[in-house]
Amino acid sequence: MISPSCAIFRFPAELNDAFLREYGQRSVRVVRMAVIIALGICLLLEFWPHAQKSARGQLIYLTVNVPGLLVWFGLTFWPSARRYLHVISSTAGFLVLGAGTMAFVYYIPEIAARHQPQAALLVTALFYSAIRLPFLWASSLGWCYFALFAICVGSWRAMPADQFRLSLAYLLSANILGMYVAYALEAAMRIDFLRRREIATEQERSERLLLNVLPAPIAERLKAGETPIADDFKDATILFADIVGYTGLAGKMKPAELVAILNDVFSRFDRLCDEHGVEKIKTIGDAYMAVGGVPRPLAAHADTMAVVALGMLREVAALNRERGLALSVRIGLHSGPVVAGIIGDRKFSYDLWGDAVNVASRMESHGVPGAVHLTEAVAAGLGDGRRPEKRGIVELKGKGPMTTYLLRAAP
Repeated sequence: MISPSCAIFRFPAELNDAFLREYGQRSVRVVRMAVIIALGICLLLEFWPHAQKSARGQLIYLTVNVPGLLVWFGLTFWPSARRYLHVISSTAGFLVLGAGTMAFVYYIPEIAARHQPQAALLVTALFYSAIRLPFLWASSLGWCYFALFAICVGSWRAMPADQFRLSLAYLLSANILGMYVAYALEAAMRIDFLRRREIATEQERSERLLLNVLPAPIAERLKAGETPIADDFKDATILFADIVGYTGLAGKMKPAELVAILNDVFSRFDRLCDEHGVEKIKTIGDAYMAVGGVPRPLAAHADTMAVVALGMLREVAALNRERGLALSVRIGLHSGPVVAGIIGDRKFSYDLWGDAVNVASRMESHGVPGAVHLTEAVAAGLGDGRRPEKRGIVELKGKGPMTTYLLRAAP
């Protein structure tokens, strides 16, 4: 990110385009108001004593200034106006106000001699401040108008030489002061733009971190101030996976290598969960926990979690081939009601509670390496394409005897 103290013209092209789009978006209402004020002044001058006595003056206002300002005002509603507002305002301002100046100086020199210097100062002020032009555009427009005024008045001798020189001095001073105002205004807007982008970047980073910890619907509820968060789910499928022999492997490898392998395994598991729309809950050491049907409903959660579990077996086999390892994984699945929610008020954790969670954990610990251990509840929810083999009665700690099944990945 560029430092706010940098020169205001040193933005990279992409960042500068974004700034100009936002500049136009934030300035469009100001430009409309400035045009309305200019239009009101033109109409007011219709009743000015000198204008009332001059049919030519009224004709200039009604055929040049007023229609031009109306067109300018209408262009601010063009869909691309916010992106090209500085171009529209610069072009329209010079054509409308410049044409009005030329017309008055040429056709009504006696009125121009008395009132055109003041009008020129108003126009210059309009260019530099009221219509919010970027510095370079405002400066170019201001000096072009200065040159137009000097050429027209000087060539057509619309006012005495002393008054002409004094008017040029005033306009010269107005341009110099206007350049400073335009520079300061744009510099402030660019600094504000950078700071808001930095804030938005930090907010986005915080959002990503929050979504890495919590499911998106839960994160939104937490940001809205809801606490505590606890939901009942009538049916969900819980998965536990554990790397077999990890402790023995830990004694043979350097810590950094061990962590790299574990990170690779769990990253592959994460991608599987994201691909199938199920929620990773947590990792504890070399154990991985996920759930289907929480917090978002999932009609075929048992079958989907079986697909995820088989994918995990295939990913571990692929990792073994790539790294020359001999890892295996035990996976247990069970379906049933759970309670899900946020615990604690620091380092938030989204977790599951209930008997179904305990049974799924027991299914993993009593499972077979290289296979998915299923309860009858999960087996009943499998799709027609998956045929688990009946393992028989297994004595689960704390649950007693249960009929279980094994599901293996295709070789």
